[in-house]
Amino acid sequence: MNDFVHSQSVFSRFSALDVKHAINKLKMGKSACTDSTQGEHFRYAHSKVTSLLSMLFNAMFLHNYLPCNLMETIIVPIIKNKKDLITVKDN
Repeated sequence: MNDFVHSQSVFSRFSALDVKHAINKLKMGKSACTDSTQGEHFRYAHSKVTSLLSMLFNAMFLHNYLPCNLMETIIVPIIKNKKDLITVKDN
């Protein structure tokens, strides 16, 4: 039983408070992810969501597993100088 308690304390890398701080740092009004979630979804969700997310992140670390859906990204190029040609590589 004592070994289980020790392994649980080592296992917990992300606390609910860590997740809450990370959510509070998200910028609002940004475009949605590939699954249509935005920062506002997490910011205004019930406080229990932070506990569930911390459990999810800790389980992913414990099992060395990251679902494919979490690795999908969308890269949007941002034009630096709108007066120049948008086809120029350095723009």
